[in-house]
Amino acid sequence: MVSAILAMMIKLFALVALLFGCAEPRPELGDVGPFLPEDVAVVEDGTTGFDVGGTGETWCFTAPEESEEDLSIVGQLFEMSWSNMYPGEYTGDVRIRIMDMCGTEVHSFDVLPTGSYALHLPVGTAGFNGYFEFPYCPGSGDPGSFKFNDYPLFREFDKPFAGKYIHSNVRIFIPDIITFATAIVEQKDDAGYVQGTVYRWLDYETVQGAAIVPSSGKVWYISNAQIPDAALSETQNKGMFVVANAAPGPFEIQVTLPSGKSFTKRIHTWAYKSQPNGVVTNTGVPVPPEYL
Repeated sequence: MVSAILAMMIKLFALVALLFGCAEPRPELGDVGPFLPEDVAVVEDGTTGFDVGGTGETWCFTAPEESEEDLSIVGQLFEMSWSNMYPGEYTGDVRIRIMDMCGTEVHSFDVLPTGSYALHLPVGTAGFNGYFEFPYCPGSGDPGSFKFNDYPLFREFDKPFAGKYIHSNVRIFIPDIITFATAIVEQKDDAGYVQGTVYRWLDYETVQGAAIVPSSGKVWYISNAQIPDAALSETQNKGMFVVANAAPGPFEIQVTLPSGKSFTKRIHTWAYKSQPNGVVTNTGVPVPPEYL
């Protein structure tokens, strides 16, 4: 009985230390739920996220020794330009940080000059939801190897960091594209700016004819002429869209496919001018084969 009480107290202290030790900024505790993997349970008040198996996984990244697994992450970094909006051109020599939903750096790495990257990341059995951050991060990266100061800060959501292997491409847009698009959609400085691509999970082919319903903000689909068009009602041949003036914080995208099937993608967004050159929330919206 005494040992059971002691074990419970240890878990309680560990939880308190985790919650208060997480770096700022982070989502409000009541908004934790949307970021948790599907196999993670949330207690009734929504303030913690211990998984069902009791391994201690939360919305902050943790990897207890007894539940560590190596996640292999591979992908490419593409730069999107007017001449090649999708898939873009391979670009490299950029430092990327993997961040958890507490705003804590989990890992950082440099993309090869060829635009490719591959790494192993110890993750807990439940994994975690997070994002890639690039190209400019104060205190990291080499401004001499890339024009960091000319680009917005991109925060890229694609696939959850879970399982044994993920392939995740990340995309950087030349500054002129962002400036042009934000002017058209009348983006506000204190609202979130989201841009996404609907693509097939297995081969990265873009999906045309997908309808997007965001939890906040206004949808603009990217036309075949590569500009946001408020008159369109679904994704065009590049599968791309933007959501302007979203409420910063937890954010949902409901996607309805030409097949009639739908699903929800959950991410996070920030005030556009919370960084001098802007903060752009990129999101891949991978569609599993069974939804097509």
